[in-house]
Amino acid sequence: MRKIAAVMALAAGTFVLTNASPAHAWPTGCSAWKNTETNEARAKCTGGTGHVRAVAYCTANPKTGYGSYFYGPWVIPGKYTSVEKRPSPGAKDIVAAGYERANW
Repeated sequence: MRKIAAVMALAAGTFVLTNASPAHAWPTGCSAWKNTETNEARAKCTGGTGHVRAVAYCTANPKTGYGSYFYGPWVIPGKYTSVEKRPSPGAKDIVAAGYERANW
């Protein structure tokens, strides 16, 4: 199952993780991207309430698709960009960048 999720993340290039809760508004206008020069995943939302953070999928072997997720700091929409750098030399490259929204 992890391999399928990794392949889907690789194919899409970006992904979104969400935690549903009916009573709160979400961050809006969100986007994520990877900076290949600095090997960073970045995420930002332009409005709404709650928090957002960057999610980086890193792998030491892109051929297999096996890797790990790493998370940037939570930030509030509209003011800050969440940045997750490649966490360790063993993780190699960031293959895909995404964001996770929280409504707390």
